[in-house]
Amino acid sequence: MSMSAPAVLTIEQLGFAYADRVILEGLNARITPGLTWIRGGDGRGKTTLLRLIAGELTPTSGAVQCVDAKLVFYADMREAKLDDVVAHDWLATQAHKFSRWNTALADDLVQALRLDEHLHKSFHMMSAGMRRKVGLVAAVASQAEVVMLETPFAALDSAACAVVSEVLSEAAAQHTCAWLLADYTLPSSLSEAQLAGLIDLGD
Repeated sequence: MSMSAPAVLTIEQLGFAYADRVILEGLNARITPGLTWIRGGDGRGKTTLLRLIAGELTPTSGAVQCVDAKLVFYADMREAKLDDVVAHDWLATQAHKFSRWNTALADDLVQALRLDEHLHKSFHMMSAGMRRKVGLVAAVASQAEVVMLETPFAALDSAACAVVSEVLSEAAAQHTCAWLLADYTLPSSLSEAQLAGLIDLGD
């Protein structure tokens, strides 16, 4: 993506610290449509950065400026607060939240990921991989201006990984929406994808 492309969000001198530890400091980035890889090892701030962009955390310093904060998708499917929520109900909530929700896309992904027989279950009845699949359905169907995924390949079977790779390859070719992929490494299936940007948080 050319640097002349309009930024969907900008990160300016962003910092975040807990009482005893600095997680991010002086981070600057300009996010344009397409696929941006947020690279970082354990404890380097990948989750923190996503939560800051999503507005779930308040920066210690600096700011995140987004075109429209209401059009940002981020869901940590590992959270315990989801355990008693029925997957179908959670998707319905997401559909209500995002005005550009694409039901046809959601239905297609449910079939591709073989989720149709599991959506009646509460999340505590699902494996980590199954929960990630439900999150992916919402991420794609949301049609959000900014879509954020963290380690989306973790705990998935090979068929589901192929679906995720296809989704992210299509995201890389986007000219209107920005996708942020937070992961330790870039999967080989995306080696040919042209990234819009890289935010390297270090090892």
